[in-house]
Amino acid sequence: MTIAALSFYLFAISILAGGLFTVISRNPVHSVLWLILSFLSAAGLFVLLGAEFVAMLLIIVYVGAVAVLFLFVVMMLDVDFAELKAEMAKYMPLAMLIGVILLMQFGLAFGNWTMDEGAEAVADIGATLLESWIHLERGLLARDRGDADAIGRIEDAKTFAADRGVELVEHFAENALGEERSRA
Repeated sequence: MTIAALSFYLFAISILAGGLFTVISRNPVHSVLWLILSFLSAAGLFVLLGAEFVAMLLIIVYVGAVAVLFLFVVMMLDVDFAELKAEMAKYMPLAMLIGVILLMQFGLAFGNWTMDEGAEAVADIGATLLESWIHLERGLLARDRGDADAIGRIEDAKTFAADRGVELVEHFAENALGEERSRA
């Protein structure tokens, strides 16, 4: 394992650990310090990528300004954490419901899905429409550039659309051909 790979893994692990401890730390001052560790580790990854300027911006802006502001506000506020925890406890059922809904949505979004035969037909229709429009667009671009073969390209797009039953593209191609022929 090279030094760069080892450095990458160390920075990545420290980013993940810093982010985790930022969220689960009971003391808000400690949370801000863990956040600073995450920012510094992300800056280290940018240095590994060769983006030293971005790394310095991250350190100056996020660590130097935002995190220090968070730390200042947290230390200046005299927050009664016992009262906050008591208030949070009464919202726990709603939070659990929202958490379950989010987990279900992630399950739906990233689940192992298979396509039905109908879905493949829809994909084929989409591909046909896209190809028809691309052929027409190429013909229109050739016309705009003043190419000599613009009429031939637009006719090819019209034929392609007609063969596949895409009437809208065929209509636009016919209009473009009429405009091109009226110019000539």
